Amino acid sequence: MLKRSLLLTLVVVALLSLSLVQADTNDRPDLCGELPQTDCQILVENEDSWMTLDSAGFAFSIDMDMVADESMQLVGEGVGAFEISGELMQFLIDANEDMTAVDMGALLTLMLTGVNGEITLEFSGDMDGEATDVALSLLMKDGVVLLDATALEAITGEPMGGVEALGIDLNEGLDEIFADVGVVDLSGVDDASEAEIAAISVTRLPDEEIRGDAVAVFESIISLETLFSMLSAEELVAATSSQEDPEEIAAMIEALEYSDLSMREYIGLDNRYTYLVDLSMEMQLSGDVGDSSIEIGMTVEMYDFNEPVDVEIPEDAFVFPLMMIMQMGSQ
Repeated sequence: MLKRSLLLTLVVVALLSLSLVQADTNDRPDLCGELPQTDCQILVENEDSWMTLDSAGFAFSIDMDMVADESMQLVGEGVGAFEISGELMQFLIDANEDMTAVDMGALLTLMLTGVNGEITLEFSGDMDGEATDVALSLLMKDGVVLLDATALEAITGEPMGGVEALGIDLNEGLDEIFADVGVVDLSGVDDASEAEIAAISVTRLPDEEIRGDAVAVFESIISLETLFSMLSAEELVAATSSQEDPEEIAAMIEALEYSDLSMREYIGLDNRYTYLVDLSMEMQLSGDVGDSSIEIGMTVEMYDFNEPVDVEIPEDAFVFPLMMIMQMGSQ
């Protein structure tokens, strides 16, 4: 039952992401609901602002508790910064304009090589009574990904023997890895539009201040019962570009007994950038294999919009070409 709960959570997050992005577009004003035109325009301009955001700093936290035949608790936080290359940004703009033929292999390659940045993560949790703690740091620069020793030990389960960090040069080899991904038609995400309109209620709350900047606060309440009642399992798979079996999705929807899903987004009144997103989700499921419950709280804060991100890979770092690692793995 835990696996089913996790899959349903992923489907919900994917739908939420698509719904909130599409809710801001000019050609779908109905998703603004009863909002005045001036408030709706803030959402429209916020969506446009993402296409002008080349870099930003961010911090996030997550608190997740799942109880089923197995239990899982996870608490984590992270901080970092990213800078997107012009090539990746143009690819995203082009894909947003025509979603009928998105080269996913090229997109994945650009996402791994076209982002410079750094991130530090700390997670602690309990998986069915087994405690785990993970702390790691990651650097990305011009297609080179550098993992610190802690991250390497967490991934491999082996001590690094004095090696402080290890880098992988991704500039060659990704085309071979993603050769079978191919071109994907993502236009199916529009099929969920009518259900999204019925399921999402958006309200503007009193304005606040974040780091001295005035922000508009919008709260979205999402009724999963309404959303799922209007979409078939096949439509959900298409809307989220999921690889899951529609029958498995249908079983998860059938098992859903209760849900409470809300999100608050804090949008700068001067620049229309998203300063903060606060997500809260609770679900209860039942079925032949047992009951389960899910509670998730997640906060993402963004700052230093379009500020330069200075990331350097140490000159003495061990960096191996991806092709070499692939060849070693095939032996």
